[in-house]
Amino acid sequence: MLVVFLQFVSRYVFNSSIPWTEEVARYLMIVVAFAGSIICARKNSHIFLDFFHLYIPARASKWLFAAMDAVTTVFFAYAAWTGITLVQRTGNQRMISIDVSRSYLIWVVVISLALTAAVTLYRLVKTLRS
Repeated sequence: MLVVFLQFVSRYVFNSSIPWTEEVARYLMIVVAFAGSIICARKNSHIFLDFFHLYIPARASKWLFAAMDAVTTVFFAYAAWTGITLVQRTGNQRMISIDVSRSYLIWVVVISLALTAAVTLYRLVKTLRS
């Protein structure tokens, strides 16, 4: 919020935008979104169709949720694996406005995806044991 506020003030109050604020705000928004996915996985608040399980038996509903958790775990694990490949290919690129490697941002995303996959896998195991 501070970076966006600084960008707003410098652009509209002083009529001279600070060059690095837009890029840094964009990257911070990416970090917040992917770190938030861990919280969504922990609270089981990712978007899904919450309609069918109301009209099927409880045992079938349990297996439906287990299947959803399995698919979600595979998706996030594959996305993390793909992110590792991306870091290996583009790890030497630098940000445009500040001299920092973009690989830091990608590693934060990869770690967030891996943690989301781990949390979902934990929930899958917990669902199957109950």
